[in-house]
Amino acid sequence: MRELVRSSVTTSIAMAAAGAVAVTPAVITAAPQAPPAVMANVHLTAASSPPPGALVEQFLVNQIDNCSKICPFILQGAVQVPVTFAIIPITFAQELASGTPLLRAIASTDATVSGAAKNAIDGIINNDLGLVLPRAQHALEVAVVGLIDVGTTAVTRPANILPALDTARTDFFVALTQPLGSPGSMPPAVVHNQLEAAAVRTIEVASAITFQAPERLLQGAGETADAFFRTVGQTGDIGAGVGAAGGAAAKAINDSVAFVRHAATEKIPIQSAALQTKTPKALTSGTTHTVVKTKPFKGVRKLDHALHKAFQTLNKATHHHAEKKSAK
Repeated sequence: MRELVRSSVTTSIAMAAAGAVAVTPAVITAAPQAPPAVMANVHLTAASSPPPGALVEQFLVNQIDNCSKICPFILQGAVQVPVTFAIIPITFAQELASGTPLLRAIASTDATVSGAAKNAIDGIINNDLGLVLPRAQHALEVAVVGLIDVGTTAVTRPANILPALDTARTDFFVALTQPLGSPGSMPPAVVHNQLEAAAVRTIEVASAITFQAPERLLQGAGETADAFFRTVGQTGDIGAGVGAAGGAAAKAINDSVAFVRHAATEKIPIQSAALQTKTPKALTSGTTHTVVKTKPFKGVRKLDHALHKAFQTLNKATHHHAEKKSAK
């Protein structure tokens, strides 16, 4: 449930950021058309923009879509974990009755609970990080970039403020109607200047620190516990269990660091000034982009370096412990 709330909060922030855009009527006077049933194939043009209320409606549709991916695993965890915990005495008795040694029987029994918890957590977090969060984050970036475009247009070209608002609304609607997909299918929003690039960078890093890295660490905690109990249950070797748990923990830490590193160092494309008009940026195809690598935030590289060193130390300690146990 926590992951569903997190993703809903991310999308809600996008809605709030685009609030001024959402309530602005479309500049084009042509009769608005309802979005097609298949949202993945929505194609808006400069002559058609989302009708009033379409942004809010699509936001609600997305919440149902998000829940369809995450809620079943929340329910699975809420049912399976308490049930497997409640029948621990029965499971333990069955292990002993089958001739399993005491230590392995205890660990195998505990593994039934840790395994149920791991399966539920994996389903929740994998779908959140791989499907739900990318779309919500992309929509937030598009909304923020759109508002910056509107603000700069109001200052530099006041006569174009209404077309800029209409473009921002259209771009945001297109972002909301994107299908759920992996992070690689949701690149950072197209930006036009360093201010927008800095805003997108801020969102990318904040998401990595607030959502992606902590969720991966939470998932790693479940993997670590399950790796320990499952390994001891299979081998009866506590040392081997510690080694397996250490390996799972080290991988989770490394993955979490990778999220932050990618967000802090990835290239943010800046669209050529000649392509900033006429066609809404979210609808542009075949355009040429100038790739500018914006500078990471101060301190991010130091943090990344420190985390990387910590991961290497933990990994070495784990392997050393495992080798020491094997030598015995």
